[in-house]
Amino acid sequence: MAVKKKRKSSKDPLTIKSAETKILFGIILAIIGLIILISPFFSTQTKIFTTTTQYLGYSAISWGIFVIYISFFLFFKKKSFISKKQAIGIFIFSLCLSILLTFWLPEEKLTDSVALQTAAGTLGSFLHIKLHTVLGGLIEIIIVLVLLVIAVSLISGTTLEQIRDFIEMSIPEKDSDGNSSSLRD
Repeated sequence: MAVKKKRKSSKDPLTIKSAETKILFGIILAIIGLIILISPFFSTQTKIFTTTTQYLGYSAISWGIFVIYISFFLFFKKKSFISKKQAIGIFIFSLCLSILLTFWLPEEKLTDSVALQTAAGTLGSFLHIKLHTVLGGLIEIIIVLVLLVIAVSLISGTTLEQIRDFIEMSIPEKDSDGNSSSLRD
């Protein structure tokens, strides 16, 4: 008797690493990112926009861009479209924006959900309160601004040295008449 060999099917089974699955998850992430991105503009339209705005406020714009950018990792094979440094930079920028939008709220409004929807939402309030209690207001704003500069550096691909040189060139030097228009003056 001849033994029949099983034929392999022409289709590969779907796995987590298959291209179709990655593209599907990429589409889902892109849709979620788009919902997050537009939620501050349509916060009164549906429950999902209201809930998103309640948690993220206007910082939802940067968080939506971050989620859409993460979906690019699943869409594209070529690494020229995506960069882990840029993703980290967008993430840090989103965190800093959440803190900064809440930093300027008066203390009594940090628990008001309507006020938080127009700032950075519950996430920004949580981050701000935690940092403020541990570091204080001045150290918090300094750290957030330094992280913001680092985030812009990561996103744009410029080095911190280039940013420093740009700032130095922007500050005028002393004139020949002895007049100085420096920051100290």
